[in-house]
Amino acid sequence: MAKITLMAKLRIFVLPVFAEWVGRLWFATVRTEIHHKEIYERYILDGKNRRNIVFGIWHRNMIFFSYFLRGVRNKLTLVSGSKDGDIAAGVAPRFGYKPIRGSSFRGGTRALITLISEMRKSEKKYFCFTAIDGSREPARKVETGMIFLAQKTDALILPMTISGTKLITFPRIWDKMIIPMPFSRILVDFAHPIEVPSIISKDEREQLRLKVEVVLNELTDKVDSICGYI
Repeated sequence: MAKITLMAKLRIFVLPVFAEWVGRLWFATVRTEIHHKEIYERYILDGKNRRNIVFGIWHRNMIFFSYFLRGVRNKLTLVSGSKDGDIAAGVAPRFGYKPIRGSSFRGGTRALITLISEMRKSEKKYFCFTAIDGSREPARKVETGMIFLAQKTDALILPMTISGTKLITFPRIWDKMIIPMPFSRILVDFAHPIEVPSIISKDEREQLRLKVEVVLNELTDKVDSICGYI
């Protein structure tokens, strides 16, 4: 059996604990305002909803949303199968997510099949927490695989986004990732869920992909405008 190196131990065991507590302490200071709260309550908080949900989230918003949704049960998340993904895979369970290793570019097909299998194997309602634009550029372009996932798991796609009055932006990262500054205000907003039929043609799947993309981009631009974030 190969020995685990010191760096691997740090990456797998130490850094996830550190990242968890930095995230909890940081985001606990942020004031959260929710628009369209009735959508949030009906499709996420209400235990009576028996449909699977695919969160329609851009990659730029993943860090704060992972904290915001920490109390929601039965969450699955796609995490890169690379060494860099080891930290995220270690942090995910600490916020209530079951990590599925893979990405759009590394083990993606296998990971997608595993996600579908997990979401179909019981009567539970599952939430899929995975960036709908994938893990590499172009940003804010919905991946067809996420439409396929919703199709095969009888899931609704729930568009959701965030913006804020004081944000830290990472302009050199492909997705322009954002996180709220401590003691700032963050706005969370939702659009009505989008139905994905179980039987659709390739052209119909593409039309749905474009529909989700337009809805989520319009929602994102609206919330950015409200917060004065450009």
